[in-house]
Formats: sequence, C-alpha cells, structure tokens
Amino acid sequence: MVNVRASATLRLFVTTRGKPEPEVRWSKADGTLNERAQIEVTSSYTMLVIENVDRFDTGKYVLTLENLSGSKSAFINVRVLDSPSAPTNLGVKDVKRNSVSLSWEPPLIDGGAKISHYIQLSAPSESTGPVTVKDDVDPPTIILEDKFRQIDAEITGRPLPVVSWSKDGKEIEAKARCEITSTNFTTTLIVKDAIRRDSGQYVLTLHNVAGTRSVAINCKVLDRPGPASGPLTVSGLTAEKCTLSWGPPQENGGAEIMHYIVEKRETSRLAWTLVYGDMKATTCKVTKLLKGNEYIFRVRGVNKYGDGESLESEPTKATDPFTVPSAPTNVQVTSVTSEAMTICWERPVSDGGSSIAGYVIEKREKTGLRWCRVNKKPVYDLRVKASHLREGCEYEYRVFAENTAGLSAPSTPCPLTRAEDPQFLPSPPAKPRIIDSTKTTVTLSWNKPLFDGGAPVTGYRVEYRKTLDDEWIVGVQNTKNTEFTVVGLSPGTEYVFVVKSINKIGVSEPSPESDKQVAKEREEEPTFDVSNEMRKTLIVKDGSSFTMKVPFKGKPIPSVTWAKPDVDLRVRAVIDTTDTFTSITLEKATRNDSGKYTVTLSNVSGTSSLTLTVRVLDSPGPPSHIEVKEVTKTSATITWDTPEIEGGGPVKNYLIDYREASKKGWTRLTDTFFIPLKGPTWSKLDSELPIMADINTTDSFSTLTIENCTRYEAGKYTLSLENNSGRKSITFTVKVLDTPGPPGAITFKDITRGALTVMWDAPATDGGSRIHHYIVDKREASRLAWQEVSTKCSRQMIRVTGLEIGVPYLFRVIAVNHYGQGEPKEMTEPIIATEEPAPPKRLDVVDTTNSTASLVWLKPEHDGGSRIRGYIVEFRAKGTDHWVVSGETKSQKMLVEGLIENTEYDFRVKAKNDAGISEPQGTFSSVVIKEPCIEPTADLSSITNQLITCKTSNTFTIDVPISGRPAPKVTWKLEEMKLKETDRVSIKTSKERTILVVKDSKRSDSGKYYLTLENAAGVKTFTVTVVIVGRPSPPTGPVEISGISSESCTLSWSEPADDGGTDISNYIVEKRESGSANMKSYKTVTTECRKTLYRISGLEEGVYYFFRVLPENIYGVGEPCETAEAVLVCEVPSVPVKLEIVDVSKSSVTLHWEKPLHDGGSRLTGYIIEACKVGSDRWSAVATVKASVSQHTIQSLTENDQYLFRIRATNSRGASESTDIVTPVIIQEIKGKISKHKSSHHFCFY
Repeated sequence: MVNVRASATLRLFVTTRGKPEPEVRWSKADGTLNERAQIEVTSSYTMLVIENVDRFDTGKYVLTLENLSGSKSAFINVRVLDSPSAPTNLGVKDVKRNSVSLSWEPPLIDGGAKISHYIQLSAPSESTGPVTVKDDVDPPTIILEDKFRQIDAEITGRPLPVVSWSKDGKEIEAKARCEITSTNFTTTLIVKDAIRRDSGQYVLTLHNVAGTRSVAINCKVLDRPGPASGPLTVSGLTAEKCTLSWGPPQENGGAEIMHYIVEKRETSRLAWTLVYGDMKATTCKVTKLLKGNEYIFRVRGVNKYGDGESLESEPTKATDPFTVPSAPTNVQVTSVTSEAMTICWERPVSDGGSSIAGYVIEKREKTGLRWCRVNKKPVYDLRVKASHLREGCEYEYRVFAENTAGLSAPSTPCPLTRAEDPQFLPSPPAKPRIIDSTKTTVTLSWNKPLFDGGAPVTGYRVEYRKTLDDEWIVGVQNTKNTEFTVVGLSPGTEYVFVVKSINKIGVSEPSPESDKQVAKEREEEPTFDVSNEMRKTLIVKDGSSFTMKVPFKGKPIPSVTWAKPDVDLRVRAVIDTTDTFTSITLEKATRNDSGKYTVTLSNVSGTSSLTLTVRVLDSPGPPSHIEVKEVTKTSATITWDTPEIEGGGPVKNYLIDYREASKKGWTRLTDTFFIPLKGPTWSKLDSELPIMADINTTDSFSTLTIENCTRYEAGKYTLSLENNSGRKSITFTVKVLDTPGPPGAITFKDITRGALTVMWDAPATDGGSRIHHYIVDKREASRLAWQEVSTKCSRQMIRVTGLEIGVPYLFRVIAVNHYGQGEPKEMTEPIIATEEPAPPKRLDVVDTTNSTASLVWLKPEHDGGSRIRGYIVEFRAKGTDHWVVSGETKSQKMLVEGLIENTEYDFRVKAKNDAGISEPQGTFSSVVIKEPCIEPTADLSSITNQLITCKTSNTFTIDVPISGRPAPKVTWKLEEMKLKETDRVSIKTSKERTILVVKDSKRSDSGKYYLTLENAAGVKTFTVTVVIVGRPSPPTGPVEISGISSESCTLSWSEPADDGGTDISNYIVEKRESGSANMKSYKTVTTECRKTLYRISGLEEGVYYFFRVLPENIYGVGEPCETAEAVLVCEVPSVPVKLEIVDVSKSSVTLHWEKPLHDGGSRLTGYIIEACKVGSDRWSAVATVKASVSQHTIQSLTENDQYLFRIRATNSRGASESTDIVTPVIIQEIKGKISKHKSSHHFCFY
C-alpha cells in the first residue's frame, strides 16, 4: 500500500529486467489512468508519476511486463489521504416539536481513512461579538539528526510548515534511491546506494506564513573520480604525433586527483596501449603514431580510492594537418613572341595548410596529346617564361601548386596561344634634334623608337609646319636613316618638326615636336672634338711616318692652318682638310720633326687653337761649343755642351775621335763613356720617369717639367751629376695634391646568416692629404645599381647586416680626403652572407631491396644564407657506433647500396653549404633491409580518359609509370594479339615505367591496348584505347553513271570502307574530258556534296568524260574512286523522218526513210525495222541495218496479209522512239506507181 496526501505527487518506481528487453504497460484495475499520468521507461526501471493527486486517484495500479519469453504483472495499491466526501441520502424522519431524527448513508469516499464520526449542526447560540479569524502562528524550527545515508530533522511551526528538500539548487524528488518521509513534527531524507553524484549540498526548507527557515547539510560521497571534463581535444595533429588536452573531473570522488592515465588504441584493434601512466597535467603530447592509422585516445583520473571513469576522444586519423593545395587560378599568357611566352597565374585559394613550396608548369601543343614540363626546378614567383617554342605553333599551359603534401590538381588550362611575334604600330621616335640649318634647309637627327611593334622599323616619315600654321607638310615619306635634311624652306621663317616611325603594320604616332627653328645660316664658334688621349705627346721612331687627324666643327666651316716654329709645313708635310676634320701627315720623320704643332680654326664666330706635341726617337745631334784647353806636350782637355737635339731621350755617353791635321783618317780615342761636365741625369725612385716628363738643361741649371700631373707622379725624383772629378745627386720629394687612390684588398670575416664584416687596406696613395673616412657601397650581383652601406666609415672595417638570405653581393670602398672621393675598390667575385644550414627535415626510407635502401628527405628549414651545395648520407648497423659515409648528392634522395639482407640499419643525412655542414637528421626508427612484396600497379593519370588519339603515319607513345616488388613482368597486347618488337613497334621497360612506341601508325593500329603486370604479389591488367585517325579510304566503287542526258548525268557510289576514324564531312566530285593530252587534268565540280549521289550538269554533248569522287573528313581528303571507262554525254537520237513505202510485192515491202534530225550527241550506229500484223499487238524486229542505209526491203512476208511497219534510229546511248506507218500495207503484187496522200496516210496504186 502506498499512501500519498492529496495535492502531492505520486511516484511509483519499479526496477525491471528481462531479455529481450520487455515491453512495459501501466493500467488501473478499477478505472482508467489519469490523463495527468506520466510514464518513464528505461532498460532497468519504469516509473509512473501523477502530480497533484486527489481522492479519485486511489486504487490498484497494475504493471505488466511482456517479451518473447512470457508476460508478468504486479499491482500496487495507492491510497490518497484526503477529507471524505459528503454523506449520501440524507433523510428526515420522526419530526417532533423539539427534535428531528436524521438518517444518512456513509460517504462514497472515506478519504483513505475510516470515518470516525459525523458533525451535527444545532441552532445558533448567542453571538460572541466580532471575532477575527486567524491561525495561531509560530515560525518553523528545525532540529537535525544526521545519520549514515539518512538525514532526520525535527520540525515545528504553526501552521504546519511546508517541507521541501533540494540539492545544489534543485528540488529533490522522490525516486527509487531517494525517499522523503514527512510528518507534522519530523522529516526524513533517505538516499540509498549512494554514488559520487550524491555528493553536494542538501538544503531543507520549511515555509509557512510566519516565515521560511532553511538548513544546509554538506554531503561528501567518497569514491573513485568521475570522467575528466570533456571533450578530449586532439590538437597539433601530424602523421607522427598529436597533443591531447582535457579538463579535471567535475566529481573528484571526495579526494584530490593524483594523476591521469592516458591510453590509445587503433580503431582496428580492441587492445589499449598505455601512453602515460602518471601524467600530472591535463595536457600531454602523444608520439610514435603510424601515418594513416586511425586512433582513439582515452584519459581517466586517479585518486586514492582508485581509477576513475574514462573520457574517450573521437576517432582521429594520424595524418599531416595539411593537404595538397587547391589548383592555381586565372592562368594567362603575356609577352608572346615567336620563341617565348610569359605565363602568369594567381595563388591557389587554399594552400592546404602548408606554405606553397613552388609551382610546376606544363605546356601542350594544340596538335599534341601529352603535357610537357616547362620548368625543371620549382618556380617560386607567380610567373615563368617558357622559351624554345616553335614559331607558329599554338600552346596551352596549366599550373600545379606544390606544398609539403605534394602537387595540387592542375589548373584550368589557359586558352591556346600562338607563338608568334606580336605586331603593332611602332612607338614614335624621341623628340628630334636640330643639328644644322641654312636659309632654306634644316637638318634633323633622332633616335630609334623604343618599341618597334614586333616588326622591324622600315623607315621614318618627317613632317614639318610653320609655327603659325596648323597644316603639316611631309618632308619625306620614307627614309631609312635617323638623320634628314628638310629642303625648300622659306628663309627667315620659323618651323617645328616631327618624325613618325614606319613598320609593315603602318605609321606610328608623331614624335614630340622639335624646338622651334628659324631657317637661317647657323653660326657656331669653331671647336676641336679631340680626346685626352690625342692630347698626349705622340712618340714616333726615326724614319717612320705619322698622321695626326683632328676632328672639328663650326659654322660656317672654319678655315684651318697648321704651324710649327721655323718650319714651313706646307712644304714638309701633307695637309688634308674637309668640312669636319683636318689631318697632317709627315713621311720619314727625323729628329727635326720633333716639337709642337699648332692647328688653328677660324671663322666669323671666333678662333680656336690646339697644340699637339711630337717626339721623334732618333740619335742625338752633334755636341756644340767644343773647346780645347790646358794643352800640354802629351795632353789636352776638351769640353763641349750637350747637343741641342737629344733625339727624344737623354744622352747616355759620348764617343771621342781625333786625327792629325795632315791626315784624313780619324782614330777612336777611347771606348770609355765620358759624362759631360754639365750633363745631368733625372730618375724616379721605384719607377721610371713619366713619359710626359720634359727635361730642359743649360750650362747652369736643369729643369724637369711634367704637365697635367696626377697622383701617380708623386714620389721621389733624383738629379744626378757626374764628371771625372766625382758624382753628386740631390733628391726632391714631390707631393701631388689629389683625391686618394683606391683602397687595398677587400676581405671578410665573421660571416653569418644575413650579416658579415667587411675589411680593407688603406690606399697606397693618399693624394697628399689624410684619409678622412671611407664610403662603403653594396649591390646585388644581378643588379647594376649600388646601395649605400655607410657614407662616413672612420675605420677600415664595417659590420654589414640586413643582407638578403642566399643573395650574392658585391662591395666597393671609396677613400675620401680633403680633396674629395678617390677611385673605388670593387670586388671581382660576389660573396654570400651565410652560415651552416639547419639539418634536413624528415628523413624517410621509402624503399628497400635485398641490398639497398632508397632515402628521401626534405630541404632544411633554412639554408644558412647560401645555396645548399649538397647532402651527405651516412648509415650504420643497429647496435654499432661507426657511421659509414654512403655518398654525397645534390638531390634530395639517394640509393644506399652494399647493405646486408635482413640486417637492421640506421640512416642520417647532413646538409652542406658554403659555410659548412649541418647537424644530422636521422630516420625515425631502424629499418630492416629486405625485398618487399608489393602488388604491381600502373599510373594512367597522365593519359586523359585512358584515350590516345593519333593521326595516321604519325608516331604514338604510351608511356606508363609502373611499380611493384619484385619488378613485374610486362606484357603488351592489342586486343587479343600479343605485341612484339618490329620495325614499327618498340617496347622499352624499366623498373619505373614501360613505354610502347608505334611508328608510322595505321588505321589497323586502333583498338584497346592491354598492359599486363605480373609478379609474385599478383597480376593486374590496364587498358588504354588508341584511336588512329586520318584521311578516309576511297569511296566503295564502282562509280555508277545514270540519268545521262545531253548535258548532265548522275553519279552514285558507296561510302568508304574506312572513314578515317571520324565522320565523312563531304565528297569532292571532279571531272575531266577524255581525248587530247592537255585535257587529262581533273576539274572540281563540287566540294559540298554531302550524299553518295550527285547530279552533274553543264556537260558538253558528245564529249567523253571521266569522273572521280574523293571523300573528305576533318583530317584531309582521301584517295579518289574513278570511273573505269570514259562516259559519253549524249542521249538517244530523235526519230527517223519521212518513212515511206516505195515498193510492195507478194512477199516483200521496200521502205525508205531519212536520218533523224538529231543524233543525240552520238554518232548513229544503225536502224531497227519492226513489223506487226494487223490485229496483233506484238511488234518484232524484222531487220537491222547500218546507219548509212536509208532504204531497205523486208522479205519473207505472208502474201495478202496486212502489216504495220515502224523504224527506230540507234546510237551508243540506245534506240530512239519509233516512227510507224499507221495505214496497214497489204502484201501483194502491185502494178503501177505508189503515191501517198499526206493528209490521210493512205496509199494509192495506179
């Protein structure tokens, strides 16, 4: 029995079990369930809930469980405690004056309790006066008694308070495990089978009109912890590792979480693998995942009571977080020439989660089937230049993006673009310059246009106008020179000029207008146009010839004069003068030709002179002023002066001869060289005297003069004097004040990634002033512009930073003194600011055999600032410390050979650049060397739709990458026929690919080609369809002729047996006349015939024709099918005329006729005579005669019978219509003359 107060909530909780899970039904034995009844059903229990019950909910409630095994029922009696209903059948009997007897029946509903008594109402007493109706009020009180798994509380209050229990802010409802029992003075909360979720704060609240009182009780259930707070997040996922994170459990089981246990398992397995058994944090890193495998992770907390519940993650696949990028977009072609094009594109919309490492570009010709790589190395820019194209061919391009995951799908190919030089109008020349003018002419000069429009500039058009007019006048239509003189101008008029470029496309826009120019004679002061080299002293040898050519200009043309002191050059030299230069030539130069030559220009605008120095190298002239002094019996002293002409160089020695006055022969006095008394010698320390040095010596002094000296003439000069008495010298130090020379050698140190220190030596020549500072510049080796590094470097070294990684640089240093900047010292070889690279990324063993291992790796994250020069690969057997160098390579892969089968090896790779070798990068784990067994496969992705189309006579290639271990056996078949190598067919097979090449293809080569790969792992077959297309075969003959008339005929034929692989688009019908040799060529009748029937008109009557038909498809015109014999264009002749009977006998008739008016275009071949007896419809030929016959006698006729006759003419086309005699002829002997009445066709005999 379950008792529940009225207005309370009824809860009937029943645990259930059964297999299979039973069906649950609630019902009420004595009525129907209340509409307010709520039923909850789970796999382990069911509960009936009715809120706000009343007395009508009292009764027997039945629970029925049913499954395949049977059915069971149970009932629960429910009593709702409430006031009884009113008594029934109230009756009055025994009515008296002061009493009445009442009778009634018990209430139908006793309110769940026995009726204790009834209340009878009497007459009212006297009034007590006004009374306020109210309850006595006492605030509620609570006295708690906490027991194990039970909370008891004593309660008081007036009126009785309303009791409610709550936990963590939510009201507690009576359930299977929670039981609340309340009376007027106590309330009890019982929690059965406590679990950790029952921990928390329980609050008992009493409420009446006097107030509210609450008491909180904290309850802690000691247990293992609950699951960690989810979700279990997987982040930082790669193919090898990931990071897990979670939150602490919301229910710690009443004790502190000591650590967590982290486990993993593959979804294909049931066993869990321990990752961490003592993880203190709520995040951890999981490593050693297998790429491509799917994992589930779980975490559970641990407290002192044990392991808690697990929190599992969603299945996660161990893959890199990035994928291949999306395809590049908007591929366009620009800068098109006959040999090259520039391809541009836009970045992919998505990089796949990894930065784009480069782009791969492919091209394809319009007539080709295969895509070819444009770039051998990845392109990092968004443009690339495709060169070595074939002029006139059309190309399309597509682009792949590449990241760490691989290549993207190809972009949409760009439209076909023809490789040809673009042709436009050229750009105009630059502004023309006025270089000369006269009273009626102006001479212009201009530069070629910057852009020729893609076609060579063939000429220029010069136009001019008066400054006050708007009309342009053409000075010349087309001149190939870039200089032109406009003639026919009006003297004193001001003009402006423009020039237009011309190529084969047309004439360009005009150039900017020239400066205004008045047509008048120009006056320019004469000037010399000579270089500094020409101004230097000209040195020639004795006996040679020399010419000095001096350009000049001036307006009007100046007069020219040459002069040399004491020499008439008009006699000694040959002078040649034109409008632009003058020259002087001297033959067989001597020492007398040395000296200064002056050329003078003179016109109305002024005079200009130029002096040129010539030194002729010759033997010296004779010494002068020879004197004999201090003569004794045996000696004499001789003195002399140096020669006036030294022959272009200082005199080194003298030779002295003597002779007796009475004799003519000279005798050499001595071979000793004598230095004259006053002969000085100049020299320069550490070098020779400058060639420009001029020495002038007299009896009392010597002068050394150097004109236009530079810093290189600075130094120590020595003047030496020597005679028989001794030797003396004096040294002069010469300091030339100039800018400094170039600094010394440039060196470097402390080179790192993007930075280095530049050092240099001081200049050998400081220019006579202290070096203030240095200017240091840099430039990229691929550029010409210099950039400042420092403009005031006070030391001979500087630290340069911020250099581009991997870019070669050149440096120069300029010294600066008081007089300015000196010459720069530039590097000849560039340098790269670099350091050792980072180790390569991710070394993988991608393949093994019985003795080799194939390694691949990724580039280092940074190259240290210089290009990676190569990679060093090393290996060792597992368990040893000795690394063996396998080799060095520039690529990112290597085949390591010489390994031992079934041995475990470790591998590592190092990167190398200009600065050194990086740290090694090793494999993730050791690798066992053995031959794998892999099923063969082929990659047909490069063959679109596995279809190859080729024109006949061309070569087609089926190039298929293959794989499989061991290397598969390759077999090629065409349909059912196994292919073998022939002169046309070649098969080349390697481990990586098989290539089938068919040369001079035929239509019979079309079909399905089967590639079969077979090894120990299995057999696979792949199919490629080849369609050979070409011109069609000849139409199927013969060509039949029908419907021949005098000017037309109809040809018919059948379709070709082979249409060339595509539909026949049309037929070409041709004709030729038969006869003379010059009439054997065919002429086209039509090219638009779509059917296998064609009517040819416009033929000449009586002419023999040959006809032929040629099929055509998109690949060309096929071979013809011809008529076997010539066809005569004609028709049957017209009927013979004037048929008449000229004689009749008893057995014969003689007929006469004349030939037809028209022979049908063909010569008559004869006549056919037919006869028919009267009364019969059967005509029969009775005679056939030649065409030359016009009369014939028909014999063997029956006497007295009547006959009708007719005649037809014949030619090569056939017989004509017949001409018959309508009037019958009686066969009998007739005497007399026959006459014919034309009007009636009757024959008369007389």
